[in-house]
Amino acid sequence: MEVITVESKAYKELMAKINPIAQFVAEYQSVNMINPEEEWIDSFKVCYFLNISQRTIRGYNNILKRLSFSSIFFNL
Repeated sequence: MEVITVESKAYKELMAKINPIAQFVAEYQSVNMINPEEEWIDSFKVCYFLNISQRTIRGYNNILKRLSFSSIFFNL
């Protein structure tokens, strides 16, 4: 282990510069957090996360009749 010594004045100056940056990052993260319950994912991501095919998802939906989904149409 390496020990580094710093003068008290230099340490306080460094902390005075770091603290506003840390505060900014913390505020930015809290403002821009996405609620996982509100995040929409497409079928490709669902397949990736669950490691299953799209055909398997359709099969589960046909059997269970309880998988919630929404169709979003885009006009190109």
